[in-house]
Amino acid sequence: MAQNIKKDYKRKDVSLLFKQAWKAYRKSEFKETMLEMMNVNRATEFIKERNIDLEKYTVCPTDSVNFNVKDGNKDGLVNLYEKTCSCTKFKVDKLPCRHALAAIRYAKKPLPDYCGDCYKTTSCVEAYAGAIFPFGHPSDWNTLEDV
Repeated sequence: MAQNIKKDYKRKDVSLLFKQAWKAYRKSEFKETMLEMMNVNRATEFIKERNIDLEKYTVCPTDSVNFNVKDGNKDGLVNLYEKTCSCTKFKVDKLPCRHALAAIRYAKKPLPDYCGDCYKTTSCVEAYAGAIFPFGHPSDWNTLEDV
């Protein structure tokens, strides 16, 4: 688990929180630290890269969920309800593309609502929440002879 967290969450604040949870003496300390860690959103790192020059984009709403976003190069048709954009990055990455970011900002909507669950720290915590049982020694395994 430590290796996965180090790889997926390279931010110092998450690494520190993980170490703090790992070294927690009381169960209450561990739970408190894990709750704090769940509030850190991995998507923020990716979105920072896309959040450049958005003030130069022109957002023209069609209705409350559809927006035509002009960036001077490749315009995007954004649907916030379906979480799609004509540039396809929004649907593929499960993160808002630049067009979608401009539309979300224009509509004054909360950004985390438009990020895929796979980027949320809660997904990582839930993945390791259950018990993981060891397989035991290979000599104790029941295997088929032809395998």
